[in-house]
Amino acid sequence: MRTATISTIVLAGLLTAGQGYAANTSFMRDSVLAELRDDDVTILLETIEETLELPKGEPHSWENKASGAKGTVTRLGGYSKDGRECRKLRVETQARGRSGDSELDYCRAPYGRWELAPR
Repeated sequence: MRTATISTIVLAGLLTAGQGYAANTSFMRDSVLAELRDDDVTILLETIEETLELPKGEPHSWENKASGAKGTVTRLGGYSKDGRECRKLRVETQARGRSGDSELDYCRAPYGRWELAPR
């Protein structure tokens, strides 16, 4: 199995946190996110977690010097949905000569962890 495929599966699994939101991750197959290595995914996910707690509009950069992958995650704003605190993020990524950006929504679960919001 190619590293890109493994990374996509890992990213999809971690972003959805087993909450049944796999349909939300179909955009990743043809995106730059499919080019990420496992170590890139780890760094990106840590950056996403940190950015969820930052003030709106503050870009948070990440880079994996080993692979050359890098990007920024910016909190665009917040809102409430079904009584849950939610945040919209812009994820800009560069890896293996490709670049792209996505907007992702996360909502805080009742147990406190951020989860990718269903679309």
